[in-house]
Amino acid sequence: MAYGGDFGDDPNDKNFVMDGLCFSDHTPTPGLVEYKKAIEPVQVLGLDGDEVT
Repeated sequence: MAYGGDFGDDPNDKNFVMDGLCFSDHTPTPGLVEYKKAIEPVQVLGLDGDEVT
């Protein structure tokens, strides 16, 4: 595993990575909000109102 600066890249953020779904103060990132919307259930109804499974 490599960390910031291991490949001679300068400037770099050293060991800092902020690619999670929550910020460091535990507030959600826009990515978490998008993920929540992407996985929510969807209901599909037929033209006559019958539920389609």
